[in-house]
Amino acid sequence: MYYDQDGNCEDKIPQGTCCDVDGRILVEPGKSYNYTYKVYKSQTPKKINWTVVTGDIEIINGQGTNEATFRFGKNFTTGKISGMGNNGQSNDCCDC
Repeated sequence: MYYDQDGNCEDKIPQGTCCDVDGRILVEPGKSYNYTYKVYKSQTPKKINWTVVTGDIEIINGQGTNEATFRFGKNFTTGKISGMGNNGQSNDCCDC
């Protein structure tokens, strides 16, 4: 499993898989935004497990898919979401 240290996978990883969650970095409290899980140098996993790591955020659509919608609560100031790809046998890649 490779943990993405480079948001755009630009470090030219010689081996393994690099994944990235793309979406807005600056958000407004009370609004919803879409985030997309992308994989480089590997097949897109069959299932994506989206997790709210910290913050006043909730997933409102897309659990299990490569695109999810999150609502940022009215009290949101900071937070983090992650996407973990699973190919059915093992966890492939995590942008955590």
